[in-house]
Amino acid sequence: MGGVFPFLNPFEANTLITFGVLLLAGVLAGMLANRFAWIPTVTAFMAVGFILGPHGTGFLTPTMLSESKILIEIALGLILYELGTQLHPYELLKFHRLTWTAVLESLFSLICVSGPMIVFGYPMSISFLVGAIVVSSSPAVLIHTAEEMRADGPVIRKAKTLIAANNIFSFMMVTVVLPFTLAQGIMPTSKNLVLLPLYTMLMAIILGVGVAWAATRVASLLRAHDGRYRFAIVIGAVILTIGLATMTQSSSLFATLSLGVATRWLEKRHQRLSDIGVGEGGELFLIILFVMAGAEINPQALAVAGFIPLALVVMRCAGKYLGIFTVNTLSGRDTNETQALTLMLTPMAGMAIGITSMLSSLAPTIGSQISTLVVAMVAIFETLGPFAVSRAIRLTGEAGKAAAQS
Repeated sequence: MGGVFPFLNPFEANTLITFGVLLLAGVLAGMLANRFAWIPTVTAFMAVGFILGPHGTGFLTPTMLSESKILIEIALGLILYELGTQLHPYELLKFHRLTWTAVLESLFSLICVSGPMIVFGYPMSISFLVGAIVVSSSPAVLIHTAEEMRADGPVIRKAKTLIAANNIFSFMMVTVVLPFTLAQGIMPTSKNLVLLPLYTMLMAIILGVGVAWAATRVASLLRAHDGRYRFAIVIGAVILTIGLATMTQSSSLFATLSLGVATRWLEKRHQRLSDIGVGEGGELFLIILFVMAGAEINPQALAVAGFIPLALVVMRCAGKYLGIFTVNTLSGRDTNETQALTLMLTPMAGMAIGITSMLSSLAPTIGSQISTLVVAMVAIFETLGPFAVSRAIRLTGEAGKAAAQS
């Protein structure tokens, strides 16, 4: 091309091309999945991503995926914002059974993962750090599958609250465990390294609350016929929060989760910003998220990791089941609810990857030890998660209830 038009630079792919390809390929995969009732669309999105990705046809290169990370951040930000709006502090204080469920399923997940790792020969500090990371569940699969199945009801809402809670617990546990890891000589001890996770969490909370205050103030100016601007306010607030978190080098994941919690806390009844769901224009980001997740699945990494990630996957599920089963049994709840909640809490991705990336940049020695395990577990959970969540929603009988309520 340069010989004909010497003033033109060589053609190179860019983020917009990647966005368009991922979106169109994802839509086609979703349409194909809809023709087969047994295939969740999330699985179809991830399958086409894997086919297009570096470990498939190679159409999407690692560079293209790396340059498109902002798309994943926006998608995760919208999801965590919606999740945060499900978690009102008053509800945890009022409904003690829900609070105990959140505490026990997080605690048992930590124990059930860290215990076997110690048996496998990992250092205790690393074992508890991985256990703290994998406490978190991914809300993306649940939110998308529930919207796809027009599902809503008390069990789904409870699952969203539990996911929001275990994401918060995960980040807090990592903040508590990391200093002990540093002190045991896994890497050089540094006061700054010990304080950095605490700074990351506190700054994320400050940013989330601050942007939520600004967004609710803007929403207070809306008139009755200005309701269509609410989604734009939410999108703007989420992107602003991500930008500020990036600038201050805090966690954009925890910041957008805090944004959702604070928005529901600060908004007035008529503002209804917390009623804005991902499906209202944000579906395209969800498609991008799942297609890119599929593109990053590395079968070779799974093979290298061996059976240990698979064993930890089973133990994590067992931990969540034990925590939920304990509370539900004592309160006389149906066994189906225990099974459904466990399945809904199965997927793991965003927060786990985010914390692992933070640790890798903060402490490469620690990051290298945990990243292989966590990434392998995420690949397994994201592959099985859509089937698990679909099964859970059918167990609850809440499929189609959203359409009926509207």
